[in-house]
Amino acid sequence: MNNNLFIGPFKDDLQEFYNFKVNSGYKYERDKVTLKLFDIYTKNNYPNANQLTADMQHNYLKSLDNNDNSKSSFASTLRQFAIYLNNHNKDAYVLPYKIYKRDRNSYEPHIFTDDEIARFFSVCSIMYPNSQQKNETITAIFYLLYCTGMRVSECCNIKIKDIDFNKNIITLIDTKNSTSRNILINNDLKEKLINIQKKYNYDVNDDEYFFRHNSGEKYNRDSIYHNFRKILYYAKIPHNGNGPRVHDFRFTFCVRTIKKLSEEGKDVNNYLPIIATYMGHKKMESTSYYFRFISELFPSEKSKIEEYSSYVVRQMEDLDE
Repeated sequence: MNNNLFIGPFKDDLQEFYNFKVNSGYKYERDKVTLKLFDIYTKNNYPNANQLTADMQHNYLKSLDNNDNSKSSFASTLRQFAIYLNNHNKDAYVLPYKIYKRDRNSYEPHIFTDDEIARFFSVCSIMYPNSQQKNETITAIFYLLYCTGMRVSECCNIKIKDIDFNKNIITLIDTKNSTSRNILINNDLKEKLINIQKKYNYDVNDDEYFFRHNSGEKYNRDSIYHNFRKILYYAKIPHNGNGPRVHDFRFTFCVRTIKKLSEEGKDVNNYLPIIATYMGHKKMESTSYYFRFISELFPSEKSKIEEYSSYVVRQMEDLDE
């Protein structure tokens, strides 16, 4: 039986790319629609194509009856597909960033307060009275996201062999920008992970995913988000329909890290490349966006941030997607 979702000249490449994203923990339903529309367009207009060209992608985007927000999202999906092809030794044109301006003010990231964090983890640890494994696992997951700023997909894809408890290091393999990097963990987080390893992973192959349900199935983005929303509700942290999002733990980590450096009187410019690398950002401009939130949330630090890093502060719409 042919399980290929696509029918055009890039059908096999599109299927492999889609499978890669889903297996990496991405929900990818919205992007699947984008890929299928592009697949139909190329079948009708470029049926014999064997290379993803600039004209092909630009003409497709021009054919869409959508606003720039939607076109920017479509372009982002095509850009990821082209990067995937290039990483697999297939020549493809990669669309430039910012060819369509997005309304970046549609969502303001939520920076968690100390009180919200305390309430969140207080609920997290007792969320499921009948399942100690679930309580301990979701607590470790959210603690990991909060303490390291890693992406949700990166957390889902951690395997047992990726954690070095002797060196307090987690190695993230083949992440969003097709790179790998090491994440340092503190002793509190280390103890939570060791507890899971000893109780629930002691008889599991090292190639298995570290965070798994009772059934053995790995935690994915949907299951993490489902637990996140339940915990927000019982912790009495309001959700306005757009956020807070799980991704806001990443924002909170980065903003607090930069704020701490500023409070200690350190030149943040010198640390920006380190933070960018640690966060897995492809460009330092992506990291510099967080300075805006420090100025807004912590007015006492505004003058320091502007003095140290005025040249990197950008408006959201000028940043890498």
